[in-house]
Amino acid sequence: HSTKLLLGFALAIMRQQLVDFFYVSDVRILIEIYQRVLKNIDIDEDEKGVLLCLQGILTLFEWKTYALNTKHTDLNRYKYDELMVLLQDMLQTAKEAGNDTVANLIV
Repeated sequence: HSTKLLLGFALAIMRQQLVDFFYVSDVRILIEIYQRVLKNIDIDEDEKGVLLCLQGILTLFEWKTYALNTKHTDLNRYKYDELMVLLQDMLQTAKEAGNDTVANLIV
């Protein structure tokens, strides 16, 4: 429950396009957590967790502080390529499992 609240808070900050709220190191840790979740989570066992993680990643991709290299950050799409590979793997797994909810969120 507390993890969901924490991630929801981070998503709200990113959706508001706030720039100076997080330390770069904190966002990097969040991205690495997303990577671990995508590698280890079972779609069938924890669909809600998968959806929360995917929403977080998609919001991260839309956050200008992540997407652009600005004077405020050196994130510059940190681990973007690795996340994309993991998302493609998750999409394939979701399709094979017939989980349209997860597949449609990734596409």
